[in-house]
Amino acid sequence: MFKGKGVEQLKVDPADIIGKSFIETYRILPIDIRSLRNVIQGKEMTSTIEVNGRHLEITCIPQRDDNFEPSGLIGIATDITEFKINEIELKSNLNNAQEAQKTKEQFLANMSHEIRTPIHGIMSLTNLMLKTQIDADQLTYLNAVKKSADNLLVIINDILDLSKIEAQKMTFESTIFSASEIVETTYELFREKANEKNISISKEIDECLPEYIKGDPTRLSQIINNLVNNAIKFTHNGGVKIGVKLIDTNEKCSMVSFSVKDSGIGIPQNKLASIFDMFTQAGDDITRKYGGTGLGLSIAKKLVDLQGGIIKVDSIIDEGTTFTFSMPFDHPDPIELEAHHAKSEDPECRIDAELKILIVEDNDINRLVINRIMKDWGVKLDNAVNGGDAIEKMKINNYDIILLDIEMPEMNGYQCIREIRNSLPEPKNSVSVMAMTAHANRKERDKCLGLGMDDYISKPFDPLDLKQKIVALSKKSLGDNSEIEMMTEQEKSPSPSAPVQKLTNLSYLKELSDNNESFYKDFINLFLTNTPETLADLQQQLDSKNWEGVRQAAHKMKPSLNYLGLKDGQKLAAVIEENALKKIQLEEIEGLTKQLNEICIAAFLELEEELKSMITI
Repeated sequence: MFKGKGVEQLKVDPADIIGKSFIETYRILPIDIRSLRNVIQGKEMTSTIEVNGRHLEITCIPQRDDNFEPSGLIGIATDITEFKINEIELKSNLNNAQEAQKTKEQFLANMSHEIRTPIHGIMSLTNLMLKTQIDADQLTYLNAVKKSADNLLVIINDILDLSKIEAQKMTFESTIFSASEIVETTYELFREKANEKNISISKEIDECLPEYIKGDPTRLSQIINNLVNNAIKFTHNGGVKIGVKLIDTNEKCSMVSFSVKDSGIGIPQNKLASIFDMFTQAGDDITRKYGGTGLGLSIAKKLVDLQGGIIKVDSIIDEGTTFTFSMPFDHPDPIELEAHHAKSEDPECRIDAELKILIVEDNDINRLVINRIMKDWGVKLDNAVNGGDAIEKMKINNYDIILLDIEMPEMNGYQCIREIRNSLPEPKNSVSVMAMTAHANRKERDKCLGLGMDDYISKPFDPLDLKQKIVALSKKSLGDNSEIEMMTEQEKSPSPSAPVQKLTNLSYLKELSDNNESFYKDFINLFLTNTPETLADLQQQLDSKNWEGVRQAAHKMKPSLNYLGLKDGQKLAAVIEENALKKIQLEEIEGLTKQLNEICIAAFLELEEELKSMITI
């Protein structure tokens, strides 16, 4: 009797299949009617089938007679049972891993929300308290609270960033920015912290850097800030130096190198290879002495790697450490650059006092903080404690903007936005809505926007960021009609004693001062003292044709001109700076400088009058 491995595995009797037709054997042989029909038509077929618990891959090849007509078939069965079992196990493991990742993401999202909500209250209330009349001891305690909250927020952000990176969900922007301004901002941000430790901080910016590049300025700042913060933390004598220089460039992109050098405690040579590993620090006692999670450098390296860059470290114990990273950045095309400049020249951030805003927030502390912050902006505020409460208020009242929390009892933010968009009549259903949530991730943002919200802000938020977003939404809500109506009213009843239009506009400085008269006066006095010196330096550099000196002097003036509402002066300084940097239209700089001088002289008179009026009052 014929026997073979296939016969044994399929547990069939050869007598039941040899010499039999397909009709008699198809139930016990690993072949289906579809494959048979195709083979009869002359097609080769491969399929997978299960017989008696075994998984087989069947290949059927047609046989042809002398006239090349199909006359039969040869079937080859390959036992793939083990492969199939492994495949099922792999799929199961993959599904389990995906479920675990989803659980982890949900846990992190919930943790982020639950921790950010009280942190938002602590940070915001602390900032508000710092603006009140307090004694020296209270100032010390409040600053300690603020520092602790800031540190806690850094830890939360590190954990969330690490989760995004591990889940391969970290995304990067491609926007136009200045690398030199990133370094300048970092320097200013950490200068006070360095002063507190009695160490120096300096910066070195390569003059050959492109004026503008394209990339993710937020992530770049995150990397540099992390390195500078570490450098200051571990330096007790000497100082920290931040550097940026151009490594290579072509028509499309530039390779830019950033460095942070300190004279701190250093890193042992046997730790350098693992310093970028997660939860790793230079010594076992570092966490106890200095704090931190050991995630910062790991995240910095991953952010550099994901953007096509390289980061390295050199260090000597008790002498210091240097971190250097290089990354490629694209060059913006002329159209993008023109749009960027146009955006940069937008009017100052001012809120219309007639704006009606509904704050939908169930947390009492958060509601208190948001109301206190926005009260100073002069807008009309109303409050709701959940989505259902908000809908009822919207049926009765008209609002220009809704600030909508997500996690609320009875009716949450998701349900509320659906009710607003789908159930309320026009024009209430098209009101501007901004999600205001402690869920700080892109997935949450995309979900909110996908449900019909107009913008999104995560807690704890920067009040200035909130203000800018509200201004942007108010333009959509109020449109241009408010400006037209205002102009029309002025045309109907012109004031016979209308004052001459001033060059300066001090409203932004007043907002910045936040009713702090001392700061307000000090800023004006500082401008009156320093600007004539800067103008003299500008003229001196111009006379000696030192174009880099001209650029620096013009650059130095821009921020203060902007704070004082001297828009024309700020634009002149920007043109002088750009022409000097690119060494173009140099012959025009002298005329531009004269115009800038004239504007500043007129502004000096106005500012002196402003100070006098304050003394009189």
